[in-house]
Amino acid sequence: MPPALTLTRPVPTVPSRPRAAAATVAAPLSSPLAPLLTGCSTTPEWVMARRTAIGASFVVADEIRKVGVRAWLDAQFRPDTISEPFIATARAKYPAVWNTTPAADVTAGYSGISEGHMAEQLMRVHVLRPVYTKRHLQTSMADFWLDYFSLPYSENKMTGSARQLDALARTMAFRRFDDLLVAFIFSTGMLTYLDQYTSTRTHPTENLAREVMELYSVGVGRYTEADVKAASKLFSGLWGGTRPDGSVAIGVHETNHWFGAVTIRGRRYPNTAWNGGTTSGPKDIVRFVRDLANDPVTRANVCTRLARRFVSDTPPAPMVSAMQAAWVATGGSIEHVLRAMFTHPTWLTSAGRKWRRPAEVWASVAATAGVEWTHTRPASDLTEKPIATTYDAIRAAGQPVRDWPTPQGMPDRDAHWMGTASVLGGLNAADAVLGNTDPHLTCRGALAGRLGVTSTMTFVEAAVRILERVTGYRVPATHVLVDVLVTRLNGGTPPKSVNARMGTTAGVDRAVHAAMTSPLMFLR
Repeated sequence: MPPALTLTRPVPTVPSRPRAAAATVAAPLSSPLAPLLTGCSTTPEWVMARRTAIGASFVVADEIRKVGVRAWLDAQFRPDTISEPFIATARAKYPAVWNTTPAADVTAGYSGISEGHMAEQLMRVHVLRPVYTKRHLQTSMADFWLDYFSLPYSENKMTGSARQLDALARTMAFRRFDDLLVAFIFSTGMLTYLDQYTSTRTHPTENLAREVMELYSVGVGRYTEADVKAASKLFSGLWGGTRPDGSVAIGVHETNHWFGAVTIRGRRYPNTAWNGGTTSGPKDIVRFVRDLANDPVTRANVCTRLARRFVSDTPPAPMVSAMQAAWVATGGSIEHVLRAMFTHPTWLTSAGRKWRRPAEVWASVAATAGVEWTHTRPASDLTEKPIATTYDAIRAAGQPVRDWPTPQGMPDRDAHWMGTASVLGGLNAADAVLGNTDPHLTCRGALAGRLGVTSTMTFVEAAVRILERVTGYRVPATHVLVDVLVTRLNGGTPPKSVNARMGTTAGVDRAVHAAMTSPLMFLR
């Protein structure tokens, strides 16, 4: 880092932006994750953009500012009303990803594609969607649920279900949690991944019975081994799955199902002979899962995990309490739980308290730079060879997108993502964007016009503007990062005066790169 510059005269106030200023600016910030945040400020629009959009950028913040935070949120909760050009582009490039049945694959000419190749295409779409989507909150929540119900797409027995799970996560993003839990637990992917189809009355498998309690609802210490055994009997012989709209159709193979009353966590389930669906049978199976979903401990666990994902590792207790109150009032509506979080007084004051994952950093860099998805391939080509892509760079950073090897899902604590490998990997992935090393993507450069930086600005004005437009944080003119950017703007050497007009925008791309790789870029 270059030595701090000596200012030749007091730094002038940076002129207002040529767009409407935010009505409210959050109080000066500080964060234990990045001392460089001390003394900086941000706006409600940027807080919402950074936390709800994986590919957060000034474009998203400007969209929010244009319509207002409340109106923007209302629209985000109704994603089907938002135009989504990304889908048409992705369908054209990877047609098979969007089919959900073998018959549709045959019709589209994709019956010969390998499951591994299918999963690879789907993971690329996962990486690219946040850059181009307009349905930011739905995309973030789908990502959250696919972490919550983590199933590795590249595992041989899972890839056939990858597309259905991806669609299901978006369909169910804001619904009631008990509906969501039932849909995921009885999805083909979950039943396959946890070996439920091998479960019989004489040898009931315990994987699904254990994980539905340990990972997806009440958690460790809230059930016994006797509960697991009883639940495995209740689940034995299960067949069926979840439809694309989130509804569930299940039954039991009567010769493989253990019939008889079971007691799980103090509740009795008759589990009588199914007899064509006229008695309890599968209804008891679903009732057990809904009982878990509506347990107060589950409510606390889910609300805490949501707040941890969007706010900080230690979210404000009053915020989590408000989220739980919204859950109780609405029967577990995730939409209303999220609204309670987004509108809580601590939402703004806790900005900058969460560290981004490598894929988030990359998506924000790509969205800020205006990267174009230029890769084309004939739809009939089923033999595309693996090439070095952004997905590979993110995987090298320690984040195998939609391919975490254990059902616990990706860690969502800052310490895991603040290690040298993850941070360096995130920076390398960002460099790959700006350096055009991914043959699927093109970065046009010339970022001065995109960010509104002109040659008539002083060095300090340009540096402050770049940092705000790239990271969403407004820094004091005397901030050390301003010194770094000013030097970049001047071709690598400090100018005689930071208050002199630049006269050229030739150094803007280098300054933008410095902002994109600064600690502020890693803060949500």
